[in-house]
Parts: sequence; structure tokens; C-alpha cells
Amino acid sequence: MQIGHESQDNSAEDSICAEDAFLSVVGAASLSVSGQRVLQGKRKCLALLSYLALNREAGTTREHMAGLLWGDSPERQARASLRQALSDMRHALGPFKVQLLTIDHDVLILNHGSIRIDVIDLANDLEAGKVPDLLLSKPNLAEEILAGFDDLSQDYTSWLREFRARFQERLSRGLRDQYQSDVLPLKVRRSIAEAATLLDPLNEEAHRIVMQLAAMEGDVGTALQTYARLFDVLGEKLGMEPSARTQDLAVKIKMGHFDHLEPEPAQETQVAAVAGTQDRERSAAPTVAILPLHSIGPDTVPDFFTKGIVEDTVCLLATLHEPRVISSNSTRDIRAGEVQSDDVARTLGADYFVSGMVRKAGANFHLSVQLSDVRSGVVEWARIYDVTEKDLFDVQFDVAQSIAQKLVPSLRSAELRRARGSHPNDLSAYHLALVARDMVFRLDRTSLDEAEGLLNLAAQRDQEFVPTFLTMADLYSIRLGQGWSADRGNDRLLLEQALGKAINLNEESGRALAMLGHNFTILRRDYQQAQALFARALANSPNDAETLMWSSPTLSFTGDYQKAIKRAEDAISLSPNDPIMFRYEHFLSIAHYAAGDFSSAAHWGTSSFQRNAHYTSNLRMTAASLAALGKTDDAKELAQRVMEVDPEFRVGSVLKKLSFQDESIERRYIEHLLKAGLPE
Repeated sequence: MQIGHESQDNSAEDSICAEDAFLSVVGAASLSVSGQRVLQGKRKCLALLSYLALNREAGTTREHMAGLLWGDSPERQARASLRQALSDMRHALGPFKVQLLTIDHDVLILNHGSIRIDVIDLANDLEAGKVPDLLLSKPNLAEEILAGFDDLSQDYTSWLREFRARFQERLSRGLRDQYQSDVLPLKVRRSIAEAATLLDPLNEEAHRIVMQLAAMEGDVGTALQTYARLFDVLGEKLGMEPSARTQDLAVKIKMGHFDHLEPEPAQETQVAAVAGTQDRERSAAPTVAILPLHSIGPDTVPDFFTKGIVEDTVCLLATLHEPRVISSNSTRDIRAGEVQSDDVARTLGADYFVSGMVRKAGANFHLSVQLSDVRSGVVEWARIYDVTEKDLFDVQFDVAQSIAQKLVPSLRSAELRRARGSHPNDLSAYHLALVARDMVFRLDRTSLDEAEGLLNLAAQRDQEFVPTFLTMADLYSIRLGQGWSADRGNDRLLLEQALGKAINLNEESGRALAMLGHNFTILRRDYQQAQALFARALANSPNDAETLMWSSPTLSFTGDYQKAIKRAEDAISLSPNDPIMFRYEHFLSIAHYAAGDFSSAAHWGTSSFQRNAHYTSNLRMTAASLAALGKTDDAKELAQRVMEVDPEFRVGSVLKKLSFQDESIERRYIEHLLKAGLPE
């Protein structure tokens, strides 16, 4: 069945696509055919069409579409609503010579060749070296995609947010590729860099490009104005100054000692290449190669599926600071069975490799994946996945995400075993930071002090290894939270300096931005700046467990309890075996306590306590939750534990540190702490 022009005979075939369809999704969605607006006011029809158009899929089942758009309705009602929406589309498009949608059995198939989409045109123009007018006129373009469609359903909202984040990343990457291009004229590169600063006002590299190119053209005023804008926005949003590189450039321009384009330092792109030898010697983070899955059995496995998993896994890993990941361009066409996997990984310079097999049996796919050490041949981690053919498109990214999320903790464990027993002088910055991280989360004063020494040594060895500074920030945050700080002002300053360094090194570090946002809430009560940092962090790292985790408490403190609970639950589901799970569960406990669900708060707080009995913030929250439930004896046991870890603690001191905007929750928390037996 066709939705659109229905010809009565084959002679009309050539005229079917004679009229152009144009879908605009920036702002309120609209569909035009030959300049005439159709489907006006039909939000669900436009939402359906936009989903198919933006996903670029070969087809989507009726069942999936009904669940996506009417997931809150009973199944029968959802299917009836979908039928009505398809009927509305057929009626609206019938008079036009354009065939947009085909329904083949139970699958909805969009004819991508018969429709143009504004954001796809924009991305294509950008890749062709053009500066899109739409991007210049709408600097927050990604956030405006399908504006007003966030309330259709929970699943549609989740998809829409993920698409916006991916598109923002695509735009940023496309702009960067173009303004760094040696082939484009300098004026074009400057325009593209200016567009990049509008898209992300905190993009320091793009600001430098504008400054350099303006100075080369003799437009010193614009160059210095660009620097001033960057200086102001970094100070306002992050409480920090531009990097030393940017400041040096501004000085050169002011002194008139600038007349050429200085190359930007190489950075990892989303699909990362193998690191240079010098960089690897300094940080020595392990390198992993993701090899294509080997198809076995009589039934053919689609090539796009096995290659898609490689591509998605590499992209996910490349957004992290570790491990280093071999470009999918180097691995996607390796044919399984031609050579040994460990030989391939060794040739590529990898320390570890991910390999596996996929077998198709009827409508089912069975995948087995494993992580192996090239040097020892030991299998460090293995996992089995079972998916059905109808879920193939949906599950491809989920499988890649699962591989990436399970892979990193396994790599860390393997590398930590290698590092233990070695003298610090023999360890790389990566291994020093890894050992220090392990010591930080033991939560005892001696280990914390030793970890600080290792981190300082790691920073000396490699001043550009971001995980070192993230772990430093964790250390000072824990020292402050545990009540072990001899100089709170100094430790607070060191915490923010460590995060500032991490963000200067990687302006798109979701974890660093989210951790900074959390501390803006805890240490400054600056909720507005915190939320701005979380928005940027989640746009860069929407599926990173730690980024989600850090954003949860601020939502609890500002009254958005259900979102706080969901963020913490999502973080736990994304990293179920995380060695710092005690912190994830504590943040979930805070969210439940703020929402008034003391039973759930006590449950998650107790689980956190069982994982780590030294975490005083959790001990206090769990004691308060138990006291609220009338379990006074259990609450007093935890209160006694608080005093063992932090003998100087007094309930009165908590008032200066609490971050709840609702004063009634603050009063309730104080009452419950006193009821638990903690000293006033």
C-alpha cells in the first residue's frame, strides 16, 4: 500500500515524484509539497514522518511506531491511533504526485528519494564546504529540532534527545573538519569557524581560528573582540579563563607579532586513529581494536549489522579518554578467518582486541563477544547476546553500547593488575592515575594522601592526560565530603583547578563538565550554572554513566525528583559492575529521600553502605532515612559509624553545606539526623 500519489497504471510511473516534498524539522515541524503546506496541525503524523526521515532507516514496524508515539496507551488503542494517522497522511497527500510512504506487510518504508529535509540539506552543505544560512541564523539549531514535540511520549522524547545530541556532534565535527581544511579559502574557513562559535560559545579552538584568520586579514579589532567574548563566556559559564595557548595567541595579536596561521594541535576525532608513539609513551593508556564479528552457520548475516556494531562501538569508545581505540577505517574490512585475530591486533599496535561470532538461525541472531589481551592471550571478558531479526535495527546500537560500557571496567581491571607491585617510577601516567583512582575510592585518609602523591607524579609525567585531573577532582571532592580537609578553601580551589585543567584539555569532556556542575551546586549553590553545565555535558556524553550520575543530585536539590531518580537509575543500568557503585546508589538514595520515599532511600543507602562502609555522606543520608522510618536502632548504628569516620562531625555544621532549595526538606533532614543520634 502506498501513501501519496496512487497511479492507476504504469504509464504514470514517471510522474510520481514530479512534485517536491520538503520536511522542515527546525522549530515547529512542517511538510510542504510543491510549496503547499500539508498535515497542518497533525502533530503525530509529522512526528511519525520526522522519525522515519531522520533515522534514515530502511523500514520500521507498525508495532514499533505505535509504541513510540502512543506508548502510554493500551496496545489496541495505540494501533488504532496509528491507523488513523496513516489514513490522515494518505488523505492529505493523495492529490499530489509524490509517493512518500510504502506499507509492506507490517513495515513502514519511507521513500527517502522523494523528500528533502532541512537539517539533512544543512549537513550536506556543510560537508561540501558551504556555510549554511540556517546555522548562522539559529545558533541553538540542534536544540530546536522538533521543538514542541518533547511531550508526545517518553520513548519519543528519549529518541528525540538522543538525535539532537548526535546531530549537534555531527555539526560540531563537520564544522571542525571544514575550518581545519587546507583546501578551502581562508575567508570561507573564517565564516565556518564563526558558525562553530555560534553553535558552541565554549568552543575554544573555533575562537582561536577566528582570531588567527581575522588577524591575518588585518582585522585586529574582530580578533580581539572574539577573544573578549570567549573570555567572558568561560568566566560566566565555567568560572575559568581561556587556555594558555589562546591567551598567548591574544598577546601575539596585540603585539602585532602575528601574520600566519598556526596549526591546531591534533585531537582525537569521534572515530579515533592510533595514537602517536610519543603520546603513548607519556600516558601509555591501552589501545584496543574492535574487529568485525565472524559470521558462522548456514544463514547469511547482513554485512551492515556486523560492520555497524564495529562502527558504533568505536565511536562510543572514542568519546571517552580511555582506552585508545583503533579507527574503524582500519578494522571494518578485515575478513575473519584470513589471519589470526591476535596477529591483526598486534599489527595494528593494539594491546587488546574485541572479537566474536554471530550466528543467524531463522529470525534470531546469537552473538558471542570477548575481550582478549594481545600480550598474554588471556580472555579478560566475554558476553553473549540474543536478538531477533525484527529488533535488528534497534539493537545494533544497544549491543555496541553494551560492549563499550562493559569493556572499559574490564580493561581497567586488567591494567590495574599489571600496575600493582610496580614501583611508581616505572609506571606511566595512565597506570599512576589508575592506581591512584583505586586508592581514592578506598575512602581512608592514608590512601587518599598516597593517591595525591601518585596523581602529582602522573601530572608531571604527562600534563595533557585528562583522567589524571578527573581523579584529582574526585580526590578533593571526597576529602571535602568526608570532613577530612585541613583547609577547605584550598581543597575547593584545587578541585576546581583540576576540573578546569581537564576541560581546557578536552572541551567536550562530559564527565568533567558534569562533575564541575555538581560542585557548582554543592559548593556554590549556583543551580543555574550547574544546569547549563549538565546540558552541555549530556549533549557531549548522553550515554556515559558517570555524566548521568553527576547530574542526579542537583535535580534532587532543585525539586525535580523523578528526573533525578531516572538519571541515577540510568547511570546504574549503564555501569552495573562499576567499582564505585556505592556512589551511584547513594545519589539514588538522595533522590528518593528528597521525594519523600524513605523506604527506597533506606534500601539504596543500605546497599551503598554494604559496598563501602566509609562513605560518610551516604552514612548520614541512610541514617536519616532509617530514622524517618522509625528504625531508630539501625539509624543509631550508622550514626555511630559516622562519628568513627569523622569524629568532628556536628549536625549544626550540615546547615552550611546543604543544597536543598526547599527549606522544609532541609529542616526534615536535620530532624532525622538528630533522631538518629548524631550530635547537635
